[in-house]
Amino acid sequence: MGWNPFAAKSNNPLDNVELPADAAIPAAPEQPGGVKEVEKVANQGQSGGAQNIAALSASFSDMGSSMAEFSNIVGDLKRSGQWNEAIKIMSQHEATQQEKYKAKSEEHKLQVEQLKAGALREQNQAELERRKHQHEMDMKKVQYQDQLAQKRKEREMQLELQKQKMAEEQRLSSLEKEEGIRRQTILWQQEEELKKEGQKAKIHARAMAEVERENHDLRMEQKRLEAKERGKADAEVGKESAKLRMELFKRLMQNQDGMLTNAAFSGAGLICAFFAFKNAFGFGFRHLEAITTKPNLVQETSRKAWNTVIPSLVKQMRGQTVKRPNYIFSEKVQSKVEDIKLVTRNALINKQAHRNVLLYGPPGTGKTLYAKSLATDANMQYAIMSGGDVAPLGAQATYELNKLFNWADKSKKGLVLFIDEAEAFLRPRDENMSPELRSVINTFLARTGEPSNKMQIVLATNQVNQLDSAVLDRMNELLEIPLPEFPEREAMLKQYILRG
Repeated sequence: MGWNPFAAKSNNPLDNVELPADAAIPAAPEQPGGVKEVEKVANQGQSGGAQNIAALSASFSDMGSSMAEFSNIVGDLKRSGQWNEAIKIMSQHEATQQEKYKAKSEEHKLQVEQLKAGALREQNQAELERRKHQHEMDMKKVQYQDQLAQKRKEREMQLELQKQKMAEEQRLSSLEKEEGIRRQTILWQQEEELKKEGQKAKIHARAMAEVERENHDLRMEQKRLEAKERGKADAEVGKESAKLRMELFKRLMQNQDGMLTNAAFSGAGLICAFFAFKNAFGFGFRHLEAITTKPNLVQETSRKAWNTVIPSLVKQMRGQTVKRPNYIFSEKVQSKVEDIKLVTRNALINKQAHRNVLLYGPPGTGKTLYAKSLATDANMQYAIMSGGDVAPLGAQATYELNKLFNWADKSKKGLVLFIDEAEAFLRPRDENMSPELRSVINTFLARTGEPSNKMQIVLATNQVNQLDSAVLDRMNELLEIPLPEFPEREAMLKQYILRG
């Protein structure tokens, strides 16, 4: 065997490169046969074997192309003694062929290495592309994972926010429910307290009314007895007075004890009294004005006063008077208010003391209209005032309240005094209040201590438990005026539509 450059080990990195299957690899050069092989074939002669001779002849094509020709050449060279010279020439030829083979092998190797280098570059390029693609894919994967993580985080945050929102809504809902329950409980407790206070006030008022009724009967009986005794005493006094007047007249006519002289002096005294009366006339006029002029506390009245006649006539002439609507209550309340009307009418006819009334309930339920109707149906006059007008008067409030009661007492027909918002100035006296307001309450209690046959007091309030207990004691009737139901509302609407 000849030299094979591929048989030796090499550190060339291209040796590990594999060419692709479709690469155009150049054919490797054939290695020429050596001189020793030619000699061996020549020594073996015809028995050398056709395969070796064929291989040798293929290697040295310039020595002949057939087995016979090769044999003849060998024989001739040996017979002529030139065989060794031929071997020497063949050795030189072999060296030349080996150099050519080596050059072709190097060229073949270079071509293969170039192919491998190209393949390596392609592999490196492909690897770079693959790595670049892998890097891009990894980056996209990382970005995608980051996006997924960000979305997952956002979803978790949204879920957390939703949970917090739901928890906050549940907490607020729970607080609202608790607040609603607490508010309802407080309202229920207040209603129960109001009911209890109202029941207590009703019981107390009924008891006081019963006691007052009994006391009234006793007082009336006592007054009748006193009037009877007074009548007898007046009759006796009248008889005695007549006797004395006759004796005095006789003595005067007889001028006993200088009585005519005394009469002269008496005339002079009368003249002096006349001038004294003239000076006191101004004070009397002022007093007359106080009892005939509408008090400042009165907002509205059916009683005619000299300072209200002209404005009333002007309104009538202009057609500004409006027909008063009727109050509309439920059947239960209606029966009670009619009973109060009947009692008031009978008290006026029989000249008995009137029964004071306390109306309590929400505003706008017809309490003022009922007070007006109560006075009109009983053929009495009415006056309306507001409890809220008392406190702003300050120190003048007591004077104005006394003026109001004096004015009411002078009514010939009798007067229904309706006090709206009574709790504004008739509050419990144990509360912290100004001395002026306390004086007003005491004045009211003093002026209403005894039942009156000239004036009936009707109080209206939204909160009966804010009235002084002594004020409640002076009320003979307590009546609740609730909000109207649907039938009453419908009747009110029809009434105002027909009036319009």
